[in-house]
Amino acid sequence: MVLIAYLFVIRSAHAQNFYSSSEVTLEWKYWTDDNSWDYLIQNGKPVTISCAPRLDSESISLTYPTEIIATYIRANKFLVISFSNNLGIRLREGYSAKSFERLNTIMSYVQEQSWFEIDFEHIVYEPSFDRIMIPCGIDYNGLHNALCIDFITSTAVKSMTQDSSNSEIRYYDMTGKCVELDDVKGQIVIQTNGNTSVKFLNR
Repeated sequence: MVLIAYLFVIRSAHAQNFYSSSEVTLEWKYWTDDNSWDYLIQNGKPVTISCAPRLDSESISLTYPTEIIATYIRANKFLVISFSNNLGIRLREGYSAKSFERLNTIMSYVQEQSWFEIDFEHIVYEPSFDRIMIPCGIDYNGLHNALCIDFITSTAVKSMTQDSSNSEIRYYDMTGKCVELDDVKGQIVIQTNGNTSVKFLNR
């Protein structure tokens, strides 16, 4: 099984800021339409993620590492994700790590599929959803699969709803469905207003 790379940090954890599970979400998504998929990949901003095997054990094998670390730096903060057969996909928060599979069990299933393979050359950033898309192969049904890392914008819902008299404001869930804020408490929501969009956690 091909493992997703984990964000690798060389400098001391004491001196760095890390994204936490309250600031990002990790989701598995797939696309049935080749044209939509091609558009996202071709028009997204290419993202380079640094990858390395974990080297804190003398028994580690560089050919068959037990854990891969991928690192992405954004706004002077490290986004660090580890991938392991035994431990699954985890977000590193300094010295601690939180498993995403506890929040999204489909990921555990997907990683075991023979078609699961990370395409490191076509990782892109989607500004409309504030999302990093990591292509992970085409499954048996011809669907394009991707691991999506979504950044949560910490915008207060109260301040957003004060402008609800503006008829152009719309709210959408992460599937693109138009929703009312009261119906999606605790979910990530996209607010659109004309040509602008903001993503936030609807607390």
